[in-house]
This record gives sequence, structure tokens and C-alpha cells, in this order.
Amino acid sequence: MKFPASVILLVVIFTFSCYNEEHICGGQEHVKYLCGYAEYDPAVQKCDDGFLLNPCGTVWYKPTFSEYCFEGQVKEKEIYIDSRDGREYKTVVIGTQTWMAENLNYAAYGSKCGGTGGSVYSSTLFYDENTEICDKYGRLYDWATAMTVCPDGWRLPSDDDWTLLTNYAGGDSVAGRKLKATSDWILSDVQCVPFGRAPLPGADYISCGISGTDDYGFSALPGGHGSSHLNRYYGFLFGCWWSSTTEYSYPNSARYLSIDYESSYTNRRFRIGREDFLSVRCVKDFYNWEIL
Repeated sequence: MKFPASVILLVVIFTFSCYNEEHICGGQEHVKYLCGYAEYDPAVQKCDDGFLLNPCGTVWYKPTFSEYCFEGQVKEKEIYIDSRDGREYKTVVIGTQTWMAENLNYAAYGSKCGGTGGSVYSSTLFYDENTEICDKYGRLYDWATAMTVCPDGWRLPSDDDWTLLTNYAGGDSVAGRKLKATSDWILSDVQCVPFGRAPLPGADYISCGISGTDDYGFSALPGGHGSSHLNRYYGFLFGCWWSSTTEYSYPNSARYLSIDYESSYTNRRFRIGREDFLSVRCVKDFYNWEIL
């Protein structure tokens, strides 16, 4: 069957426009825009030399670990110093809440660091000390330790606290990407397929992941999960953060929030054993501060 030259030309143009460095076909004649590996909406974001710029009031800015947008103004993250060990943590105001903008890294009994080595699919041994991993992703804590490890004036968030945060970020279907940091969510040490693209014929499908936009300065990183039963660490593909909320039907479990490397969603889950090890993000305890 022969096609007119105009149809052939149209197919060539469409193919070029969908598979160059800035566009990919998203199916059903939908074109997705890419900035580096990150999908973005050109109606509300800009791409500058491979870096996403977010609007903040009347200006454009690049989300970083030190700056964020609050009520239409670009602000520097404030610093909290933990008096127990002198470690500094950046903090951000998101809606009516004040959060630490980093995972907690206080070396308490009942905490561990993630391992190194292995691959994105295999686990590694769990370590009590691993400065390189701890300094970047924070320590992982069992639930009992997580309940008391936040410094004075801060506390472990409840499931309601997480719900308030994710609702402010647009709901579970989009909050994950908005809360993710702009780095460390894209696989770089394996052969993978950028988000939204089809794998080459005959190739195994491995998603490179979806990077974050870090709209509110929360800067979530994939700290992983530690199994107490297997003494194994599963890291760098997802982040898991404890809540203080328990499940009465399952007395040895607690709720937690998770974000996957290849998803824009947030998930508030339950029935994970309290003896496992997850990350901790502290939220400011305003009642405690008001009493002081």
C-alpha cells in the first residue's frame, strides 16, 4: 500500500517532534515535554539548560537544597541546630506546618545506616555506621526509636500530619513528585529508559525514574528501607518515613509514607513491622513551642 508524500512527510515531522531532546510521544497524540530526564509542563515551568525552573510569584527560580518558594517569595531555608550533637538541619514552612527539610541523622540506639554495593535490585548488608550514606540520606530508625528521636520542639509526624502535607501539595496522585528533591531519583549506574519512552525492541524495560520538582523545599530523598529480620538494606529506589500512628488491628505495625523512584504518587501505608527501619522527618511541635 502506497501513502501520499504529504502523509509520509507528516509522519516524519511528527516522529521528529516527539522524539527529539525536548519532546516524547505520550500516547493518543499527546506530546510530553522533557527537561533532562524530567517531564514538565511548559505552561507552568521553564527548562533552562536541562534544569527546571519553577514560578514563584513574579520570578522564576531553580529549587535547591537552600532555597524554596513560600507565599510567592523565594526564601532561604532556615537552619536548626540539634543541641545533642551540633548537627544542622534546614527547615521549611509548608502551609501551616514547619518541617525539617532533611532526614534526621541523629545516632541513637535503634538506628542504622544503609549499605553500599549491590545493584538497584539487590539488597546489601545493614551497617551501624556508614558516614557516606548517613550524611546524605540520614539514618534509618525502628519505630520505637523514631517515636522519641526528634529533638526538643519537634516530633514524629502523625498520619494526619502527612495527610495535611500531601493535600497541600495537591493530593497523593501528584504530591510525590512535588515533594521529591530535584536530584538523586534518576538511576545513573544502569541502562534504563527515560520516563515516558518505550524501550528498544528486545531490551528489558528498566525505568530511569521520575525526578522531583521540589516545589516546597521538602527535598525528599530515597533513603530506602531496612529489614530487621533479614538484616538487609533496600535502598535508593524509594523513600519511606515513619508516622506516629499505629494500627489497632495490627498491634506490631505502624503507618508510614512512601515515595517510589518511578512514581509521582505518595502512599500512606500501614502494616509495616515496627521493628523495621525507616527514615524520620521531624515536624515542628507548635504546642510544645508555645508552652515554652
